Amino acid sequence: NTTRMVTAYKKVRSIIEELWENNPIKPLVMGPACTGTSEFKQLLETLGPFIDIATYHKYHGSGKDSSIVKRARKPEFYTHPISNGGQSKWVENYMSNNLVRAQLWIGEGAMLYNSGRHGVTNAFIGSLWFANLLGSLPKSNPLPHSVYCRQALIGGYYELISHERLDPNPDYWVAFLWKRLVGTRAIGPIISSNRVDSFELSKQFTFGCCKKPGQDTLLVHSFCANSGKRIRNNTNHPGDVVFIVINIDEKTSFDLNITLGASRTEYILTPQSNNLTSQKVLLNGKTLSIAHDGTFPGIIGRRVNLVKVTRTPPISISFIVVHEAQIQQCLEADSADAKLLEPEELIPGNFTQTKITNINGSIEETNHESIQDSKGKLTSGADVQYFLQLDNVPLLCSVIFFAIIVLFRYRSIDCS
Repeated sequence: NTTRMVTAYKKVRSIIEELWENNPIKPLVMGPACTGTSEFKQLLETLGPFIDIATYHKYHGSGKDSSIVKRARKPEFYTHPISNGGQSKWVENYMSNNLVRAQLWIGEGAMLYNSGRHGVTNAFIGSLWFANLLGSLPKSNPLPHSVYCRQALIGGYYELISHERLDPNPDYWVAFLWKRLVGTRAIGPIISSNRVDSFELSKQFTFGCCKKPGQDTLLVHSFCANSGKRIRNNTNHPGDVVFIVINIDEKTSFDLNITLGASRTEYILTPQSNNLTSQKVLLNGKTLSIAHDGTFPGIIGRRVNLVKVTRTPPISISFIVVHEAQIQQCLEADSADAKLLEPEELIPGNFTQTKITNINGSIEETNHESIQDSKGKLTSGADVQYFLQLDNVPLLCSVIFFAIIVLFRYRSIDCS
């Protein structure tokens, strides 16, 4: 009942304004937490003035679909996973309250609904999709997604912790490394093979190599590295960059010659026995698992010098932290506003083009350099076509219960 729902939200808003009248920090109201795009649009039209955070549920298929494994092995499955939704546009249109800048959250989401599917959403093949989704979230336009709440911590077959083994599923390790290594500001695209990646194209496709959107088997995202002091044993520093490189090819390795920065730390995830349906994950060749006494494994990256190439093996997810990259956007303090920068607003970094070669050594990617004009704007070169600046993407939350009111400022929420 839309009328009753609007009345309730209006009442909640009035209570908040009354109780926190002179307090600059107020509870945030979120909703409508619906599943269908038409319902989301309809409710936003009426609820928009009374909420601070627009939320919806997002799944990308059914766990009962027996063809999902076959489809998930094809490159077209990994084209921009949120390009078909108009939620971002509707939030901009219908949210008018000025307490905070409008935010867009996926309040509940996973690869497949109907509790997921065994051998897919709890296996490494699902993690290839999950890592790509997290890299794609800041590309929604005109408003980037700020928070992704993952369904579920435990329960069903989209769970992060197996209810059968009480051991982390592959997506857990992707979420863990993302939280530890990846910062809150997305940059890119960095790699652009055999085509000029445009700002418009970036809204629709994941960037990769080495054919064309929808056919690429190497998918690339880049963010400023997480240099926060609250991360234990954090070796990242302001200005560092992290590449998330997803190789969905089942036979081909790729060598990345990264000429940026002074050194790198590599965290390369692969499935046990190179099996897409494996629930066991290897980090740099060593199995990740919780000991019988509950001891958490050591998460140690492989430190390499600048001259050594990074080999991304078949069926792998690589987190490559480039140290001392000195990217200006990553040296600056995080902005409080999530903003998608238009091409004319670019502040180019000192990237040099990442050159990609396949395992046979043949060059798949030419080496370009960014050229700046006298005003310091990017005028040519495929290195950096745009920058995405985002305050909080993505916090990884395992959702069991979704509340209407958040009693803390969103930037202080820690769902680790």
